[in-house]
Amino acid sequence: MYPATFAASAPDRPAVVMGGSGTVVTYGELEERSNQFAHYLRGLELGPDDIVAILMDNNPRYHEVAWGVRRIGRYFTPVNTHLTADEVAYIVNDSRATVVIANEGVREVAAGLTPAVVPNVRHRLFIGAALSGWADYEDAVSGLPRTPVPGESEGDVIQYSSGTTGKPKGIRRPLTGAAINLARIDAWLTGRPFAPTRVSPFAAIRPAG
Repeated sequence: MYPATFAASAPDRPAVVMGGSGTVVTYGELEERSNQFAHYLRGLELGPDDIVAILMDNNPRYHEVAWGVRRIGRYFTPVNTHLTADEVAYIVNDSRATVVIANEGVREVAAGLTPAVVPNVRHRLFIGAALSGWADYEDAVSGLPRTPVPGESEGDVIQYSSGTTGKPKGIRRPLTGAAINLARIDAWLTGRPFAPTRVSPFAAIRPAG
């Protein structure tokens, strides 16, 4: 569910618990961080066809990125981190992504997503040590407001098929422009209802590949 729903009443309650490290992200933190990323994206003035590709392994920052996109009424596509560099580039290009967020766990693949390989990408953000050609995610969002962007609207995910009978295909539902659904439960975001309980470390976030 919408992070603010629980952040208002239980800001210190765990929203995400990483199964391996035990790292906790509270609802208050998730609310503030996803708002900051939403403000960053809003500042890019993305058009309705601008897609945000998320190339991240299991880590506690994934949800803030996904929610940041959803809060500005845009699409994001989660990219399977088990794919080869060529397969990742195919999905980024096929989805027409103009923004890519990656993290330390996929550094090698991210480094290969050069302008020549993914020519439509205009903005690259990296969570981790500096990576040539990529902007630092923390630097990009740290000074931005922690409150919701004006006029939040419902975004959506573009899931890619496994490609067992050919090239993977993205499933794109029309964006409605409707206000955020405060009670919507997203299997694609958590793998189970997004409620103030312990969650698995994103086992169901990435499409099969």
